[in-house]
Amino acid sequence: MTYLKKIIFAASLAVASLGFSTASNAALITHDILFDDGAGPTVVGEVTVHLFENGATGLQDIADFESFTFFGFDVSDVFGFEAIIDRDDVFAGLEFLAFDVDVIDIDAAVLAIYDAFALDPAFDNFMDVFEISTGDLVTFGEISLSEARVVSEPSIAALFALALIGFGLRRRTK
Repeated sequence: MTYLKKIIFAASLAVASLGFSTASNAALITHDILFDDGAGPTVVGEVTVHLFENGATGLQDIADFESFTFFGFDVSDVFGFEAIIDRDDVFAGLEFLAFDVDVIDIDAAVLAIYDAFALDPAFDNFMDVFEISTGDLVTFGEISLSEARVVSEPSIAALFALALIGFGLRRRTK
């Protein structure tokens, strides 16, 4: 029986390794959102978008996000979210990101635009933070994005399947 388990485990590992990340299978793309008000860049949030791959190439408009955090809070009040990615080079990450969010937990409204190909990044890539209750400007500065973290959907499924198989084999051997 131990020999059969080893064969099943080896086959599962081989199948799982087939699905690991390639550009055409990329599904989830995550960036840290960096803000610089003159004191140096600081991570203020994270955005994850889902790339719906249908075999097409070129630029893709993404009108919604998978997850969005700002100042440590999950954001649900988002107005005018837009992102653009080049499906031919998903590992380069988002080329454009614009959003207007309300972070109710800290009474902040954030308006931001990021363009990877901006002529003047210090001027064109900006983030303004307002107090929701008064409308007063709290701070402003330049926005940038970290390197993209890309996870392919087949990788997620394969890792999950491999974990389940491993747990099952481990439990049976005890």
